[in-house]
Amino acid sequence: MILPVFLGLMFSGIVGAALGSKKDRIADGFLYGIFLGPLGWALIAFGPVITLIIFAIFAGVMYGEVRHAEEKEQLRKQAEAAKEAADEERENERIVRDVQRYSTPAPSPGDWMWRQGGKTGQIGQ
Repeated sequence: MILPVFLGLMFSGIVGAALGSKKDRIADGFLYGIFLGPLGWALIAFGPVITLIIFAIFAGVMYGEVRHAEEKEQLRKQAEAAKEAADEERENERIVRDVQRYSTPAPSPGDWMWRQGGKTGQIGQ
């Protein structure tokens, strides 16, 4: 685990030193490369003003990507909520159909008495 990190830092420092050697800033390039990575390379190669411009452009692009991803996630959540609502509505309609299909109306007291003998007071005779 430590070896890949160390090798990455050394590589970054060597690239920074190579870029700094063109401007007689080898030590600065090595340190910038180790501590800042590609940003340090840009500082050594282009200077601070151009590096800030490049960084601002990069940050703007990344902000746009993040914003686009957030909007995409929000649309996905809305679509998922709409699908769940439609599924729930279908389930409710199915339940209503089943209740209407399988339920029978309760007999009124007059119907029950008529089936048992026809007259009130003569049930079961």
